[in-house]
Amino acid sequence: MHTDELITTLLHDKFGVPREELAPEQTFEDLGLDSLILVELSLVLTKQLGVPLADDELYPELTLADTAQLLADKQARAGV
Repeated sequence: MHTDELITTLLHDKFGVPREELAPEQTFEDLGLDSLILVELSLVLTKQLGVPLADDELYPELTLADTAQLLADKQARAGV
């Protein structure tokens, strides 16, 4: 599963964000996700992808596309 698909699946399945709201240009803030949810999301993504993701790397103004790119870059650097 690609990182963008994983992010949208998690946001929908685990956090209840409607799929129709999950567009690449949407920010976490646009989706109404607070910092506590972002911390939980970062923990889940770290576990799912096998790459470390600090709590502060996901922030409200980050778009879903930027998040997918951040994770893809981390995976490439880690050789995952």
